[in-house]
Amino acid sequence: MYRLYRDEAEERISLLARDNDHRTLARWAEECAERVLPLFEAERPDDVRPRAAIETLREFIATGKFSMKVVRHASLSAHAAARA
Repeated sequence: MYRLYRDEAEERISLLARDNDHRTLARWAEECAERVLPLFEAERPDDVRPRAAIETLREFIATGKFSMKVVRHASLSAHAAARA
């Protein structure tokens, strides 16, 4: 049952990615991250990595410009925070 749900969710995300531009997908990612950020910050208030990644994402949404080095660092840092 879990696999079926995961397959369905993956299919929906795949369709979303196929049918939208990068900035629209970035807005969706920002909204998803914003929903869970308070939960993370309640547990780890001194860890700013996820919030910094969201700010990097917001800059891309606002300007359409990004540095792959900056985006990669923000993304990997937020992922490391989530796994810690």
